[in-house]
Amino acid sequence: MVEPPPGWDAAPGDQPPIATPTAAALSAQPSAQPLGQRSDAEGPHAEPPPVSATDIEAAVSEPILPTDVWTSQVARQRQQWLMLGGAAALGVALSFGLVGFLAFRAAHKPTAENPAVPIAPEAPQTDGSHLPAEARAEPIAAQEPASSAVESESQAAPAPPVMDPASARAETPAAEAADEPLAEPVVSPPGQEPDARPSVPPQTAASTQPKKPNLNPGSLSETLQAFAPFIDPDATRPPERMDAAEQDMPALDPQAVTTEQPTVPRPEPRQIDLDARLQDKIAEVEFADVPLKNVLRFMMNFSTIPISIDPDALALVRVTPHTPITLKATDATVDQLLAAALRPLQLAHVAVGRQLVVTRPPLPDGGLRTIAHGVSDLVGSDPDQLAQLAELIVEMVEPASWEAAGGAGVIREELPSLVIQQQETILLRAIVFCERLRAARGLPPQSKFSPDLFSLEPCWARSAQRLAAPVTLNFPQPTAFTRILNRLGDQGGMEILVDWQALVELGWLPETETTLTANQQPFGGVLVAMLQPMDLTYRVVDAAMIQVTSPAAAEARWDIEFYPVPTLPAADETPDAFLARLRAELTGGNPAALSGVLAFDATSRHLIAALPQGQQRKLAEFLRGGG
Repeated sequence: MVEPPPGWDAAPGDQPPIATPTAAALSAQPSAQPLGQRSDAEGPHAEPPPVSATDIEAAVSEPILPTDVWTSQVARQRQQWLMLGGAAALGVALSFGLVGFLAFRAAHKPTAENPAVPIAPEAPQTDGSHLPAEARAEPIAAQEPASSAVESESQAAPAPPVMDPASARAETPAAEAADEPLAEPVVSPPGQEPDARPSVPPQTAASTQPKKPNLNPGSLSETLQAFAPFIDPDATRPPERMDAAEQDMPALDPQAVTTEQPTVPRPEPRQIDLDARLQDKIAEVEFADVPLKNVLRFMMNFSTIPISIDPDALALVRVTPHTPITLKATDATVDQLLAAALRPLQLAHVAVGRQLVVTRPPLPDGGLRTIAHGVSDLVGSDPDQLAQLAELIVEMVEPASWEAAGGAGVIREELPSLVIQQQETILLRAIVFCERLRAARGLPPQSKFSPDLFSLEPCWARSAQRLAAPVTLNFPQPTAFTRILNRLGDQGGMEILVDWQALVELGWLPETETTLTANQQPFGGVLVAMLQPMDLTYRVVDAAMIQVTSPAAAEARWDIEFYPVPTLPAADETPDAFLARLRAELTGGNPAALSGVLAFDATSRHLIAALPQGQQRKLAEFLRGGG
């Protein structure tokens, strides 16, 4: 408020409106001053200048300019009325929305006190001519179980008034019936079976519900019908009809999965100049505790050279694909970087054809390693038993690598030891064979290798839990084959190696792309579904490692397993007759076609089988069935 100047003596009724600063006055002032104060230049006791009537009239006639510190009373009242009006309109809109929501829930979800009446399998009429007039006004959709999303919303919302389901459906506005999500698949609540009752046309479903008289003429449903045009402009539109088959759509299974993959086209053959690619230079690279498999993947992507890992070499030096590597180099070739990364792990990259294999480094002279393995605990001092053991090793452990089959490996019988000259990885497998024979006979191990290698449980049985673990992957678009395998292995807790020597023969390259979509399906089944269209398979290496390879390569690699046979199935059957019967069973009656070797160790009462992994599974099933 602006106080009147001294000397103002006008009568209260003749008092003019309060003077306000004009635009000119505001522009002339250097800065806004609070009302009732003066600037320092005027002094603390300066008298206000007289105000003339002309100034007052001019101030009233000119438009009032709003400022940051002043608003007229009329403007404030107008703002208050607008805010009150907006709040009232919003409240009315929210009220109508809440009322409509409660009515919709009451009309379409039966309560515990008034459960839905089962629909009869057969109805006398379907055209609705026998219904009352109010029921024939709009076709009402058949009651459908609510989806899980709708149920969760209804649990959070306040409980609607208890109403009869039949009367509620008859009183529901057509707009609500049209908006009901009947076209979505029905999802049964947990612990309940999907609704298996026969489908009935919408009119028949309404006619079979007992209609109770409406005891409340001013019910909420009638009110909503009156306001339906204001709530929903499409309220008068009739609901869409659906076939009974659509209404009874089966419930979605949360375990559903799509694992059937289309046949993957093979890429064009690519010739790799191995020597030239090994000399490609990398300006600068640094690995800080990077897993071995990631380092090899980087080198493979950079050089385009397929790089495989020999699982036997990893077991020999006790290294896994997750073993960390730290390396920093500048202006180094691919050959130099691989050598520097693998040397601390006692591994090396060896050229095989136009590819590389990470394995044990060869001896400087290119020869074989020789070791004398004591076996006196297995054969005593009997040279015949020593010869039988040596023969069994040559027949079962990589037969083509021995001198008898044209290979370079040599085994000599020198009591109390077997002197073996062979590649290091094959040497390991020969020693593991002897250690597992000791385990079958209840003898302590004689080597320092990991005891896990001496387990008598088949490798594929030890990995059964991981192979059955559910995994979920979604690669609907073509994606690098190696990337999908890496993600799949991470989800299933398995290391997945790739035998590129076998895959390249079929035309597959590291840059091959494929698709994979799976939802909570067993790891092994998902892997098979991805590999089958590529004509590939996998073999189990140990409890936590598998290898992707070709069927031909998997058939050529024999696993050696020990199966306990305390008593022969037939009392009068000899071990030789038992073995002959097993060969016939595995080959469909043609023992000569068996790819593998079977032997019976009478001392430990164990069947020793050197067979491809697929045949090993078949043999185990046969023995488990009492064969």
